[in-house]
Amino acid sequence: MENKTCPFCGSDLKTIKQSGFVGCEHCYHQIDGLQSLVRELFAGKSFSGRKPNRRGNEEL
Repeated sequence: MENKTCPFCGSDLKTIKQSGFVGCEHCYHQIDGLQSLVRELFAGKSFSGRKPNRRGNEEL
């Protein structure tokens, strides 16, 4: 498999695998195998985001 580089940010699949970070949103369309790698890494996991900070509802 060729280690194609994203023309927008310069990231490649090998670097993304090592770091765990995708370079930019274009990588998903430019780098073959990235979408399947992400699906495999995050299979069965869900993300709900952070809880909002509710400063106005604090009791003093």
